[in-house]
Amino acid sequence: MRRLYALGALLFLLVPLAQPQDTPQWELYGGYSFARLDVSPDLAPIGLDKINQHGWHASVSENVNQWLGGEAEFTGTYAQPQFSDPLLGTIRLKTSAYSFLFGPRFSRRKWERVTPFAHVLFGGVHVQVSTPLLPGLTGSDTAFAVKAGGGLDVRVNNRIAIRVVQADYVRTHFSDFDDDRQNNLNFSTGVVFRFGRR
Repeated sequence: MRRLYALGALLFLLVPLAQPQDTPQWELYGGYSFARLDVSPDLAPIGLDKINQHGWHASVSENVNQWLGGEAEFTGTYAQPQFSDPLLGTIRLKTSAYSFLFGPRFSRRKWERVTPFAHVLFGGVHVQVSTPLLPGLTGSDTAFAVKAGGGLDVRVNNRIAIRVVQADYVRTHFSDFDDDRQNNLNFSTGVVFRFGRR
């Protein structure tokens, strides 16, 4: 434990000595996305009130200066949850969710290799649900969404960084026969490509 405290103190002393990094004009991100969707409390009896989805995550950002930028973000996540029906047996669903969000991004470029950031994004989420058992039974809807969160990029070189983690809270407003508000979580990791200089 003492070694951990000593390492923390050493990092605390060395970080202010690190040189600020250059600010790229453009940052293009792509990676893996995990979403924990809050569907509806009415579906709790069959275990579908929350669904875990996996998929992709992409964004493009233009930095206005060292700390402020504009961001456009797109995600697609998918799952095949199932539940049991007394008459039909096990029913498997196919679910997908696509988001398209835009807003400001705030970055802290004080250190040479590490860039923490935060953002607030606004836009929409489109969801679709179908079942192979009943091919004609398909439902879809689009709703307003707000995303707030942030992440941490670690620089590999002037052109590439690794997004170690991005964690976001996503609020959607689908009709769910309750309060029409869903509290979702989204996690992502991937690669950032940087272009140009500010």
